[in-house]
Amino acid sequence: MTLNEFVSKYLGKFVEAGGSINALNQCVDIINQYLVEVLDQPKLLGTNAQDFPAKIGSNYDYFLNTPSGVPSPGDIVIFKSTSGIGHISIFIEGTASLFKSFDQNYPLGSPCKIVSHNYTNVLGWLRLKPQTMPAGKVYSEEEMTKMRLERDANWKLYQEAVEDGKTVIEKISIKMGCANSFEAIVARIEAVNKLDGQLEDAISEARKQQELHDQEKADLQRQITELKQEVEKQQLENKSLLDRLERLEGKVTETQKKESLLDRILKYLKG
Repeated sequence: MTLNEFVSKYLGKFVEAGGSINALNQCVDIINQYLVEVLDQPKLLGTNAQDFPAKIGSNYDYFLNTPSGVPSPGDIVIFKSTSGIGHISIFIEGTASLFKSFDQNYPLGSPCKIVSHNYTNVLGWLRLKPQTMPAGKVYSEEEMTKMRLERDANWKLYQEAVEDGKTVIEKISIKMGCANSFEAIVARIEAVNKLDGQLEDAISEARKQQELHDQEKADLQRQITELKQEVEKQQLENKSLLDRLERLEGKVTETQKKESLLDRILKYLKG
């Protein structure tokens, strides 16, 4: 695995390689992961960052920090601290005054990311000796030249990827209306995700209300149907009563006619 591939693999992630003392996801953990995956070397467990040079063994050259010294890409940079623990990171690029490295837990609690440094607290840097990459193998000058060319080509690809990443981040930040940084974009995405969660809750509540409304509507529709049936039944009963009334009225009329005829006969007889 190349340095570029390693950075891409762990950028923005926490790495626990079992090398830190009494804590998880420390700066030495990403270094131990780097030793195994990129340098094909064993981990150095049970030590703090500042003591790495004294304990890592003879497979590495240790270069003390000087005003003009500049590490090479992939070198392991050692920082001192007043606590005696120090810090450690992987050099990516830089000059004799400023540089960028791949760090974990810098600042405290941070995942793996690319960090800008000066040399104020730099003690020096470790570099795996060429004849020990991988362990026990000796490289010819031709092989070393090829490896350097591949390293430079990979470094160029990494630089291009970094620039492309910066362009993408800038475009995303403009689109999202936030500061031009990975952290700001992540914060905005988290805010959007939070809003999405609130929206999902609102939609779920709206669905519940709609279900209640639909149930109430169905109940009302059922009551209307029952009332219509009752009205129709009452109308049939009323029609039956009207028919009966008409028949009774017909009988009354017939009776009245009979009474009128009888009156005329009696009048005639009397007359």
